[in-house]
Amino acid sequence: MNKNVLFAVAPLVTWHGFVDTYYAWDFNRPETRERSYTTQPLKHDTFSINLAMLEAKVEQGKKRAVVTFQYGDSVDANYIAEPKEGAGIKHMQEAYAGIKLADDLWLDAGIYLGHIGNESWLSKDNWTYSRGLLAEFSPYYATGARLSGKNWQLHAMNGWQNIRENNSGKAIGTQYSWGKVTSNGFIGEESAPGGGNGTRVFHDLMIELPGEKVDWKAALDLGAQRISGEDKFVGWGGVSSQWRYRWKEQWSWGTRLEYLHDERGVVTGTKFRVAGASVNLDHQFEEGAIVRWEVRRLEATDDIYPGRDGTRKSDTFVTASLGLGF
Repeated sequence: MNKNVLFAVAPLVTWHGFVDTYYAWDFNRPETRERSYTTQPLKHDTFSINLAMLEAKVEQGKKRAVVTFQYGDSVDANYIAEPKEGAGIKHMQEAYAGIKLADDLWLDAGIYLGHIGNESWLSKDNWTYSRGLLAEFSPYYATGARLSGKNWQLHAMNGWQNIRENNSGKAIGTQYSWGKVTSNGFIGEESAPGGGNGTRVFHDLMIELPGEKVDWKAALDLGAQRISGEDKFVGWGGVSSQWRYRWKEQWSWGTRLEYLHDERGVVTGTKFRVAGASVNLDHQFEEGAIVRWEVRRLEATDDIYPGRDGTRKSDTFVTASLGLGF
């Protein structure tokens, strides 16, 4: 490559990074939390890295591109369904290029973060350290093309959280915001309980109301999956409500109440009827570091949570985290 091109591009690159370390204690004391239906935090009684990422972003005129590399427990958990060949693709959180078609109108294509839900993959951007049930069982990422305007998005994707195509169908995603309310949609051909593929329809409705010291947000998810070989759909759904109280400039409390019902295991892979509650305490440092403590309890109607002496109906764990963003 021409050296003059390199020198011209280098000043346009902006770098961002985030490192999230944690220690979690699960009172069920399982050998592994990999079947605990949470990806953050994933491990018990271990100091570990939830997510380490480095992003390079270029934007000039009507062009932009983003490349983000990642590593950590949440990465291992979320890409487990991707094909084993080319496994290194999981370390690419985002890789997309975009062109500006008009004012407030962009077309991007590649790998990018999912458009559904009111919680981020980056724990520092969430009100509680762990991600909620609704967020865990909606797509973290997508591969496709995204057309975005001032308050809307239209997506054409390979499917429901997959980089490599796993069937002949494609998926459509939508987003539209009215002030504090956002509607997200999805329709595509996806794996169905019992085998085969069927049409999956999903809608996520979110509302967020910021206040002077107290913030509130909520989400309602409803989905339906056509069962392969049967002329019927089965559904799942959930609801969550979160509060954040910023009681000092650098201190805040966060709470979350949630419930997810997935009787046929469409997105959870098991008979899943779980209610949960979380309490979080954060201290934000001026240098971009954040220390977080969380207590979370999940209560199911069936024995689904791993423990030292078998499965249990409940799971309670505490987490301490140190994160640094730059």
